[in-house]
Amino acid sequence: MCFLSHAEHTWSVRPSTIINGYLFITLIFDTTRTRTLWISHAPIAISGVSTASTILKVVVAIAEAIEKRKILLPPYQRGSPEATSGIYSRSLFWWFNGLMRIGYRRVVKKEDMFPIDEEMKSSFLTERAQKSWDDAPKTRSHALFWSTTKANRKRTLTCVFPRLCSIGFRYAQPLLLARTVKFVDSEEWDTIGWGLTGAFGVVSVGMAIGTGSYYHMTYRFVTAVRGGLIGFVYAKTVELSITALDEGAAITLTSNDAGEWLPSLSYLDQKMWLPICSEQNLIGDTEAICMGLKNLHELWAVPAELGIAIYLLQKELGISFLAPTVIALISTACIVGISKYVGGAQKAWNEGIQTRVDVTASMLGSMKVMMTKPFG
Repeated sequence: MCFLSHAEHTWSVRPSTIINGYLFITLIFDTTRTRTLWISHAPIAISGVSTASTILKVVVAIAEAIEKRKILLPPYQRGSPEATSGIYSRSLFWWFNGLMRIGYRRVVKKEDMFPIDEEMKSSFLTERAQKSWDDAPKTRSHALFWSTTKANRKRTLTCVFPRLCSIGFRYAQPLLLARTVKFVDSEEWDTIGWGLTGAFGVVSVGMAIGTGSYYHMTYRFVTAVRGGLIGFVYAKTVELSITALDEGAAITLTSNDAGEWLPSLSYLDQKMWLPICSEQNLIGDTEAICMGLKNLHELWAVPAELGIAIYLLQKELGISFLAPTVIALISTACIVGISKYVGGAQKAWNEGIQTRVDVTASMLGSMKVMMTKPFG
């Protein structure tokens, strides 16, 4: 740990995630062990050594958690606070407090926003997505999906651990409730009650942190995917001939909302915007793709949660667990059946928007300016 701490201090702009994670997790067990030694009247020497070891580890954990922003080299001090924050600051969103304080005092301006992380900039995302697409077999089914997933595989995997934590903490609650009911009906020591209180606190805080971290990582993943796909659109349109563009399909590739403000543009602005956004080989729009990817990890998390819930129901209710299980399976089958028609419906929706935008733009482009001579 000493060598790793030195390496992280020298080469990383943020506190070590590995060391802080290790110290935090082991401190929970060390604290529990020390508490058990004292309440079980173990020899004073053993209890004292365990207490001293736990206190020393707390001091080390605090030292490792201190951020290094003030001692970083000048080029790294101007980065985003998130990039230099440790595991605790990122888990509790402490790095966001500065912007929140500004927002409470006055209206937030563009200059108040944090710099974009280097790995979230459009140039970086587009280059990485383009490289993955160039290496991908174009004849493969859903080639763009697999290429995008490969380009963002690291961000995809970072969502797995917090999602697992949220599942674990969520289903620890019924177990704690069952243990609390058993404690109330018995004459156990008061120390058991305090232990259950601490366990409820850990579960509540852990579920909040796990859920927040999961959505934070998910939206970073979605933002990375959006940056790569938008980069594809712009890079491809640079190579297209302006006479070969379908103006009706242009705007909706980026966002369907663009169809609402396109008619307000001047005719010249429309002619400048449409070629930039056009790309006929993409089906659907980027926003719809990203909205779907927000639920990517639910594909494995929901079945896992369903299995755990069925097991707990069977353990508590016996054969009665079949009733909610059958309802869940029927609902799943209905969702799977309906999802077959979502793609076609989304395509028809986009085509309708494209037609409306095309007709509106053509109408505005055909309008002639009427110059009238004033009376008198």
